[in-house]
Amino acid sequence: MGKLYLTSTLDIDYAYLRNFQPYLTDIDEYFNEPIGIIDGDMISTDGIFYDDPMSNLIHNVQLHYSGADISFAAPLSLGSIISKGMQYRRDLFKIYRYDNFLYKIKLSGQEIKDYLEYSYWNWFNQMKSSNDYLLRYKLDENGHLSSDYFPQTETQSYNFDSAKGINYTVDLRKGKGKRVNITSFTDGRPFELDKTYTVALTSYRGSGGGDHLTEGAGIPADKLTERIVFTSDYDMKYYLEQWIKGNSPMKPDTTRNWHIIPEEWYNSRIEKESKLFKAK
Repeated sequence: MGKLYLTSTLDIDYAYLRNFQPYLTDIDEYFNEPIGIIDGDMISTDGIFYDDPMSNLIHNVQLHYSGADISFAAPLSLGSIISKGMQYRRDLFKIYRYDNFLYKIKLSGQEIKDYLEYSYWNWFNQMKSSNDYLLRYKLDENGHLSSDYFPQTETQSYNFDSAKGINYTVDLRKGKGKRVNITSFTDGRPFELDKTYTVALTSYRGSGGGDHLTEGAGIPADKLTERIVFTSDYDMKYYLEQWIKGNSPMKPDTTRNWHIIPEEWYNSRIEKESKLFKAK
């Protein structure tokens, strides 16, 4: 029969501590190693409203190390703040909390559009006026936010995939499957629905996580592995570290390659709703 003990009443096992102290010291040294300077603040919560510097950093890393035409990525560590100055290995967990690897897959232009349609439909509300909510929240029976402390979205933010490498708009007045308009690649090349392109994304997403590729792009789950043309040797935190080291001091920036329309409705809601996610 098991027993419960109040640990505060137990004697310290100094032999145990001495045995494991060298390992603890090694861990502290590893995570406290400086990796480079970021010359500006980054706030992960910004990524649920627009193309923000932290999401852009992930996009840059994925594009650079995969060589893909387009990158898909989401804000992963909601509530994380990277402050201007020297960054340490421990700070990588604020940017990227998961142990995902990097994939490059083949998708048609139509599949890329359908993927984004799926993401933005689950992400942003369909608005009928500037009084409607911008994001899709969990609401009570009266249409009010289900939590006064911190709003709950219908879909977790790690499924809010945006794209880099292409220019596009998202019309929140439009219905499901009709809101994303891809105008071109960011470098000026035409984007064509019937052409095949390479896309960088995480191993989680590439394996069907979030259903973006299956329900969104319409690819059968048992066919996903046939689309993979590259898998990384290391996880994403490794490549983030290499990027920060190689670009130190790194200036946070964005390309603002995607926009929400109607702009006046978006602007009328962004300030109100972003305040909901501030620490209380």
